[in-house]
Amino acid sequence: MVLEDSFSPEELADLRSRQHETRNPMLLAVLTTMLVLTTLTTALRLYARKHRKAGIQLDDYCIVLALVSLHRHCDLQSNRTD
Repeated sequence: MVLEDSFSPEELADLRSRQHETRNPMLLAVLTTMLVLTTLTTALRLYARKHRKAGIQLDDYCIVLALVSLHRHCDLQSNRTD
């Protein structure tokens, strides 16, 4: 087997002992961080557009739609990992 050729017996035993460990907390942390950053960036963009009186354009609506879609996707993903 290729896996056994790549690792020493000790490393292989360690990998097999960890095969049921989960990375769900790390995934949740990454998703949360990215959601906060994208939401903050989008909010700042909209604030700047309003403050400069540039007006909200079609691209801004597309960004908000993408952000809502991202939030929904991350919500579904986090529910899957519970």
